[in-house]
Order: sequence, then structure tokens, then C-alpha cells
Amino acid sequence: MPLVTTHNVAGVDMEPHMPASTANTRRALRFNSAWWVDHQDELNERFSAWLVN
Repeated sequence: MPLVTTHNVAGVDMEPHMPASTANTRRALRFNSAWWVDHQDELNERFSAWLVN
């Protein structure tokens, strides 16, 4: 992030537009790999049932 500055042509501060900016990471969705592993069978069954309907 220290290298992110203003856009050369537009002169716009680019930091707020970066996914890794402090403001954006506070609102980001967190991915919980352990939860998905624990629930993958149930979710696959539910997804397959949804596809059939």
C-alpha cells in the first residue's frame, strides 16, 4: 500500500479503490475454510436438491 498513490493521468487518489485498503478490508467478507469443510456434504446435498427444482 505505500506504493499506491494518485493516478498519473486522472490525478485521483487510488488508495480508496484498492481492495486491500484499510477501509475496504473492514467491510470485506471473511472466508472461513474450516466451516466450509465441516459443512460441505450438507451444502452439496442442498445445492443438488436446488438444481433439480
